[in-house]
Amino acid sequence: MPRKALSATKKAQLQREERDRLMARAVLCYQQGQDNPGQGRKPSLRTVCRDLEKEYYLKKHQRITLNHNTLRNLVNGGRMRSEVNAEKSWLQKEEVKEVIDYTIEMAEWGHPFSHRRLKEHVDAIVRARLSPKFPETGVGKQWTYRFLEKHSDKLHMYVAHPLDAARGQAVNEYANGMYFDIVEKVQLRGDDGNPIAPECTFALDEAGFQANGDEGFEQVIGAKGKKVQYQQQKGTRENITVLVTICADGTAVPPAVIFKGKAYLVKWHQDNPAKASLGYSKKGWTNRIIGLEGRTRALYVDGHDSHVTREFIEHCRTNKILVPSYPAHSTHVYQSLDVGIFGPLKQEYGKRRDQHLRETGEAITKENFLKIYGEAHLKVLTPDLIQAAFQKVGIFPFNRNVVTPEMMAPSRDTSYKVFTPIIPSTPVRIVSELLVDAIQPPVNESANQGSSGLALSPSRLVRMAVPQLASSDACFMTSSSPIRSSSEPPDLQTMELSPIKRQMTTNNHLLTMGTAKERETQLREALLAKQAQIDFLKGQVLQQQATMVLQRLYCARVRRQLAAKERKVDKNGKKGGKLLGDGLPHLLTDDEFYERIKAHWEAVEVAELEQAARKQKKLDLAAELESWKKDEAERKKRNKDLDALWKTAIADWETRKAGVKASSGKIKDWMQENPRPKKSDPEFKQEKAIPKPKLRKSVAMIEQESDGEEFESPDVSDDEE
Repeated sequence: MPRKALSATKKAQLQREERDRLMARAVLCYQQGQDNPGQGRKPSLRTVCRDLEKEYYLKKHQRITLNHNTLRNLVNGGRMRSEVNAEKSWLQKEEVKEVIDYTIEMAEWGHPFSHRRLKEHVDAIVRARLSPKFPETGVGKQWTYRFLEKHSDKLHMYVAHPLDAARGQAVNEYANGMYFDIVEKVQLRGDDGNPIAPECTFALDEAGFQANGDEGFEQVIGAKGKKVQYQQQKGTRENITVLVTICADGTAVPPAVIFKGKAYLVKWHQDNPAKASLGYSKKGWTNRIIGLEGRTRALYVDGHDSHVTREFIEHCRTNKILVPSYPAHSTHVYQSLDVGIFGPLKQEYGKRRDQHLRETGEAITKENFLKIYGEAHLKVLTPDLIQAAFQKVGIFPFNRNVVTPEMMAPSRDTSYKVFTPIIPSTPVRIVSELLVDAIQPPVNESANQGSSGLALSPSRLVRMAVPQLASSDACFMTSSSPIRSSSEPPDLQTMELSPIKRQMTTNNHLLTMGTAKERETQLREALLAKQAQIDFLKGQVLQQQATMVLQRLYCARVRRQLAAKERKVDKNGKKGGKLLGDGLPHLLTDDEFYERIKAHWEAVEVAELEQAARKQKKLDLAAELESWKKDEAERKKRNKDLDALWKTAIADWETRKAGVKASSGKIKDWMQENPRPKKSDPEFKQEKAIPKPKLRKSVAMIEQESDGEEFESPDVSDDEE
């Protein structure tokens, strides 16, 4: 892939590296010439430099000048400027390697570093090594830019494209293997043990289009210096769904278009070059009924609810249609329409939409959508493109290797098999995974078929790990063959402790050397060897420390993500009950899955009936409450009238009592004959309150558990007006 031209600093860096390599050769050539005096005249410093310059020019057609004074300094024990500058760098060469490897691995996982995040990781490594000597500001704002330029052969800046976390985790090694096992079963043995023909292999998916959407993006020309160049569009963002079905032989079934609406309108009748079927729904996308009516020959589908209805699966089973489903959130990898069709189709639709607006000034509506889309549909869905789409996803011809490790790399971030981005050797990884599985046993494949799943026993875990070790460098650990004298020793990759292979266990023999010159020479060589060994071991320590710091930073990030997920679960609660809630691929027409579908929808129907019964009881209660309120209002009115009569009778009785007193009559005899009116008297007795209707306790408890609240009506007393 072509890149932009190298910067001046990068060119200077490459030239310095070439000069250093050529100067190292010059030192070696000069020393060899001095050690072999029998071959003639010893070469001078100038001669060595001149000969290597000429040789390099003839080979590379580039001139590099070597200074004989620099060569003299190097021969006399001096060091190159690049070596001195490397010691002044914040990162040692071992740490640089770890940072580069970690950065690349995190990018493959879908968590690439920015300059700020790279600086944070480098600061942590250097701070762990230098402690208080390291400045608080870190390595500097421009350090990461220079670091990327220096290592531009391994690192490069990109504009990140968003990848949903669910999609990144969906395409994992386990789900991928399970999906292609289903595809292999269907494609190679699905027709009564025979392969399914390409003309019987279909894929179906839906795509959304908008009259004023962003399909067909293209670059346009505008005045220089502007920040944004707008392009006018007409229409709304109302969603129009198109169901596209393609066949592996290169043909396509006429599409089905779903408008948003409650009924079919006559004005929707229009030119229909693609002979598309027309439907409608309240929301403008597929539902369970439309999914049943429009899918007669579908094969590969996603896990949409419209594909797992009992009616749809029974129809497919009756007509011998096998229906595999993709893993959840993975259609960008496994769905042939998403991979090879919808991109060009939307691009062509956008071009024709804009062309229609320019030529007629009309926006895209339901009255002209079929014409615009149909023209794009017929142009894009060619046999070559359709067959290439099936080939890209490995359906026809069958190929399980189309999904590369790079495509599955983002899922390693949530895999319990991968602990950190720095991967150990194969034998160490196999044994460590065996220990993890023994501590926290995984479940077998029966968990994927709807059962609870059984934990794998330790003996089975060992049996699963033995074949993996047999194919690794540690195969001698599992071999049953006896070891003989003719057997080759195991070829294990061990850590090199020193770059100098010629090492002495003791240096006491140097004390018995002959002349002083020989002793000095041997002592110098021994010191150099020990110094090289110390430098190498120090580099190993630096590399391991950098690894530990990076792993600690990664574990801290994972802990924060885990804490956020735990808080989210505590806040929202666990959600379940979905038929495809495990997110794994399934053969929807399989007998076992069909029984799950029937049990699921029977449970759904029972739950819907119970919910409808509860709603009806609440409606009946509401009607009873309305009637009760009306009766209560009438009762209160009658009681209020009786209370007024009683008060009138009391006033009349008090008036007559006062008259008796005024006439000096016997008041006690009169009161015995004319007792004071009471509210309990039959003519003034008030009616009792009518009992308020209530939900039964069991129903109320169900409502409280499902909705989190119980229906209650306010108490009404006779004292309220």
